[in-house]
Amino acid sequence: MKGIHILVFILILNSLIPVFAGEPTHYAIRLSTAPGSTTSQSVSLLWGEGGKTDDDHHYSIYCNGKLLDTTAMTYYDVKNLHSDSSYHFQVKLQNKKNKVIYNSNLLYVRTSLSPKYFNIKDFGAVGDGKSLDTKAIQQAIDACNKQGIVVVPKGVYLTGALFFKSYMTLYIKEGAILKGSSDLAHYPIVRSRFEGIEGSQYASLINGGTLLSGGIQEFSIRGKGIIDANGENLINQQKKEGLGYRGRILSLMNGENICLEGVTFLQSPAWGVHFIYCMGVTIKDVYINTRFDPETGRKYKIHNGDGLTIDSSKDIVVYNTTISSQDDNVSIKSGRDNDGRRVAKSTDNIKLFDCKFLGGFGVVVGSEMAGNVRNVLVNNCFYENTACVSQLKAPWGRGGVIENITFKNIVHTDSIHHDNMWFRGAICIDQYYGIENPDYTVRKEVDENMPTIRDAWYENITISKKYGFGMYLCGRPENYVKNIYFRNVEIHSENGIYGRHLDGIHLKQTKIIPITGETFEWVQTQNIQINQ
Repeated sequence: MKGIHILVFILILNSLIPVFAGEPTHYAIRLSTAPGSTTSQSVSLLWGEGGKTDDDHHYSIYCNGKLLDTTAMTYYDVKNLHSDSSYHFQVKLQNKKNKVIYNSNLLYVRTSLSPKYFNIKDFGAVGDGKSLDTKAIQQAIDACNKQGIVVVPKGVYLTGALFFKSYMTLYIKEGAILKGSSDLAHYPIVRSRFEGIEGSQYASLINGGTLLSGGIQEFSIRGKGIIDANGENLINQQKKEGLGYRGRILSLMNGENICLEGVTFLQSPAWGVHFIYCMGVTIKDVYINTRFDPETGRKYKIHNGDGLTIDSSKDIVVYNTTISSQDDNVSIKSGRDNDGRRVAKSTDNIKLFDCKFLGGFGVVVGSEMAGNVRNVLVNNCFYENTACVSQLKAPWGRGGVIENITFKNIVHTDSIHHDNMWFRGAICIDQYYGIENPDYTVRKEVDENMPTIRDAWYENITISKKYGFGMYLCGRPENYVKNIYFRNVEIHSENGIYGRHLDGIHLKQTKIIPITGETFEWVQTQNIQINQ
């Protein structure tokens, strides 16, 4: 029993690790602010990886030594603060009798100055859904002072590409819609990155920073309004004209301390929300939909409509967010082939928790991963009719490493998708991604083109998949996928597990229940441990 008690203690500590891996701490609870979340009146606090504490415990939040509130969650929004003021916060884990189990560190926060507001209607915006309001909105953005707020009131504002700057907020009120123009002339050609390669592209509806001349800092988009990129009306025009790759709903480059909160993002000509070379980003209480019209339910006539793309970026936290997509719900990348190796910027420390993924292909790492992807956590998320829970894809030519990937506390159902060369299982690790009929006998040179996948953990996951494999795990004959761990995973699927070119697969407390196919099929594998 002593060993069991020690194990439980370790698991509790492990659930209370810092928000971003690698932070030194002397506290069982590491309290921090969500990147870019501090305003003149509020701040978002984080101290865990999502999910709720059990019924016998709660978290108490203290502000300046006084009890502020209690919660079962591992995050909390503090509101109604005074501007330009200092505060300190602490979180305590307590039991039903209010005995303190763990304390957090003391966190010191200073709110920003009271902002000046710039209402776009004061600059001539009409908001009737017909008049072009680009000039008025851009004038409000350009006039906005440091820490100022550009306000979009109720109405439909037709606009072309907008270009934002550092140290400002775009606040879109409930009932307000920024609607993308369908005129290509309203989207200039810019330098950006798509599918891991830098090049010429149509500007996105919302733009910030550049690849070379400067980034965007301390920028936020907040409110309960909508940003609709009008992708259906742009996609074929941009493809036909072909002056660059298609734009996005939002594209931020070289950003730092960015926050998206509360806003809805709809239909893009290509990917939806795209972060390129960014550091310190919070996405919370956001809805991204690149799949269907929320009013009619009609599916958008767009493709490559990934919901959220994290591209050679670090320290990203996403929570309480819903992403509906007809492609990847979340795509985590770091550059493609030679151009990705030239840029050599990795993606590190990505956390997604308490999110919903509807439709689409799930949370995907790769296939552009030439700059390496490390330290990704997906926790306490719900998937409905997504092709995959997790897809790690790294075809030959990409190079780079995918490692330290964790998925846990997941519920997944899918009654729609059939396996194909783009996704081959609910849990999918595929080094032959995009190849319809792979020849597994062909060996390649082990050089900079050879990708590596290793060290992934899957825990407390239930999967119900009508078609295809529960798991498809496939490395290369020259470079096996290594060290993949499963604990407390239950899969009901058409077929069980297919594994090839693997070294070190560990399944504990795992149930694979195929409908018709084999439970396990192992080809050229070693060190396979099942429920030992």
